Amino acid sequence: MSVKDVSARLGRDELAFYFGGDGSIPAELLGDFLRRAAAVTRRNGIEIEVVALEPGSLSVVMKALKKAGSRIHGELGKAPLATTAAVAALLSSMGGDKPVPLQKVGAEIVINGKAENIYIVIADHAYEVMDAHRARAIVEREKRTKPRLVQHGAVQQIMDDGSTGALSGVVLEVEGVFHFRPDNRNFLVPIDMRASPAAAQLFEGGRFRMRADLRLLGGQPDSLVVYRAVPF
Repeated sequence: MSVKDVSARLGRDELAFYFGGDGSIPAELLGDFLRRAAAVTRRNGIEIEVVALEPGSLSVVMKALKKAGSRIHGELGKAPLATTAAVAALLSSMGGDKPVPLQKVGAEIVINGKAENIYIVIADHAYEVMDAHRARAIVEREKRTKPRLVQHGAVQQIMDDGSTGALSGVVLEVEGVFHFRPDNRNFLVPIDMRASPAAAQLFEGGRFRMRADLRLLGGQPDSLVVYRAVPF
């Protein structure tokens, strides 16, 4: 099914992600992309819900719902306001010069050959937001960005505190992903929610004392697996 076919089938209150090409997308990777997209629209007062998966080149059809108390305005063609707001937020996130998690996952899908390109589609238009050229540019820009290194002493202290259950800090949501900021430290570590037995106990903005395993990549904090978390 072509992107034009998908556009022709959409209702005025629907939008879709269209992944061009013949490749299949791993469920975990697709889920990560959709979760980050939902985080983008949620910050703009809109919830998106998947209502259908179209055959052929993968298309994820969604409806946009205005959150209570949100203020949205403007129209995109004849699309309802919630759909307009969702599409505008997604286009802004995917089109920015500074790589954000949604862009990075989209680039990963294309770079790994799982899709040739990615479109955001509405009933009367399709916007290409990722292709091979843009995906490579995002990857190269990421390589040129040198993150501040965490000192070895701080890494070791966090590992020691985590092993004894004395690690304390705040859980924050960044682009739809839970991160942990240790007390008296100015960096964030992504929490591996799938691998964490205590994932269900965590909530955004909460301070916790936890037993956890800090995983490293190249000697730097890469992810955190949480085994026990007690709010305080």
